Amino acid sequence: MLVEPMLSTLNDPVPYLVNHRFEEIPSLGTVTEMLPTRIQWQFTVDEVEQSISVTAGADPNVEDTSLPERRANGRGTVIVLHGHSMNRQLIFLWGAMMADAGFGVLSLDLPGHGDSPIPLTHFGLKASEQLNALRPLLSQQSLPPPYILVGVSLGATAAIRAAMDDPEWHAVIAFEPFDDLRGVLDAGVENTSAPIRWMMHRGTRDRVMQKIASRLDVDLSELQLRPTHEYSVPTLVLHSQYDDVVPLAQSQRIAAVSPAITLWQYRDGGSHETFPTPLWRHCRPVMGWLNTTLGEEASNLPACDRIEQAADTAHLDTTPLERIDH
Repeated sequence: MLVEPMLSTLNDPVPYLVNHRFEEIPSLGTVTEMLPTRIQWQFTVDEVEQSISVTAGADPNVEDTSLPERRANGRGTVIVLHGHSMNRQLIFLWGAMMADAGFGVLSLDLPGHGDSPIPLTHFGLKASEQLNALRPLLSQQSLPPPYILVGVSLGATAAIRAAMDDPEWHAVIAFEPFDDLRGVLDAGVENTSAPIRWMMHRGTRDRVMQKIASRLDVDLSELQLRPTHEYSVPTLVLHSQYDDVVPLAQSQRIAAVSPAITLWQYRDGGSHETFPTPLWRHCRPVMGWLNTTLGEEASNLPACDRIEQAADTAHLDTTPLERIDH
């Protein structure tokens, strides 16, 4: 049975949530923390609506412990970063998966999104500055290392940009990052992306790029993501060849510059919006990579076992997505 995961919702959200305001970074807005906890997963497929709903809740069989104890017993701290036109709540499923794997999880609204006090997106520029101001403060909040960034699209670009400027991050997992807005504009026109068509009606691509740079008060070159050979943070980049918003070539260029960056290209990954959704198919390879990167046993993945069992009960395909060898 093939069901397009067009809708993903959360019921009974994990109760171990704490909201932070970092006064040292007034531009950051609210940061939500999800404490490490074992999750009970349930997937429900609606074949008529072609949708999947997800229930993720704390396992009631796990002994309740205090907030300091949960933090102290965690495997590290993951910051999950949403994509364009989203907010910190809409990346919650990946956060829940990371919490189920034993990590504390932080989620925040990127500039121009949610309740961020910065009104413009800045395409990852401001977000990376915020992340690198936040990292030294994590230990002061008793949030333990290693410190890991997980981002989707705009969030992926912000994560890599942060790691370019601060090699003290321990790992980055980046879904569908972009390295040049010109290519995103071109793909949007070709694939009839409504917001991009509207932007392009206001002028040629280069003229639109100049307007964006002028509005943000940056040089055009600053809107390009250009890691160098010195980039050293272990980074996993994942990208579908059928991405209709960010061309696969952008991730290929990002990965080509540094041996610290690993690119997984997917033959059957779906569109830009749907590719990150089936975490029951991403969990085992991605978390196995992270375990190896952190010096842990790659196959020790009880959180993935729980997700896959719930997905299998819903008759979802749990086979890892097909990668393209390169």
